[in-house]
Amino acid sequence: TNRANKLGVSIRDGYGNILTGTDYLSELIKNHGSITTALMVYHGESDAIEKANQGRTSEYVDRIMDICAKLEIYHKK
Repeated sequence: TNRANKLGVSIRDGYGNILTGTDYLSELIKNHGSITTALMVYHGESDAIEKANQGRTSEYVDRIMDICAKLEIYHKK
């Protein structure tokens, strides 16, 4: 809620919710230097940093990255 307030939006509407989530994810990517680590932290995985340090990811990250790859292929058509 604090982040949404700083952005001047409400998390109760679609636009505000997406803007707040992407702002948070952007911050996590900057802080962790890795999209996969950021996604695990964003997803609330308590062992995210440990997994990242071991070069592992979670099922959640694998699903998200698979969707991204499919979207990229679709976009190139």
